[in-house]
Amino acid sequence: MAVPNLNTAATTIEGHLATVALTTTAQTVVAIDSAAIRTVRLRSMFVSNKTASTQAVTVNIVRGGNTYPVVFQASVIRNSIYNMASLDDSLYMEPGDTLQALAGANSALTLFVSYEDCI
Repeated sequence: MAVPNLNTAATTIEGHLATVALTTTAQTVVAIDSAAIRTVRLRSMFVSNKTASTQAVTVNIVRGGNTYPVVFQASVIRNSIYNMASLDDSLYMEPGDTLQALAGANSALTLFVSYEDCI
């Protein structure tokens, strides 16, 4: 698993935004191939609830076959946005890692993840 040194002029950093309409089944939001020579820095994550009732959201990082909850069944108030991570709370993903998310109800929540692809 090769991870680039982020403190060199040779490292390229590209900004991206992933958006996913969540369902009750875990969906992949960001994935890094295990053979890749890159890392991903998650800069911010928020979810919007477009329904008239409170909904639950879970976000996990899957690493080496193990699932680690970043946010577990957090309540997202009706017709609102829930901020799960901001620029001050960066998380790094390495080759082989996957960011997955699911909701307590289908078609209720949309997840937005701003991240930097470091190559």
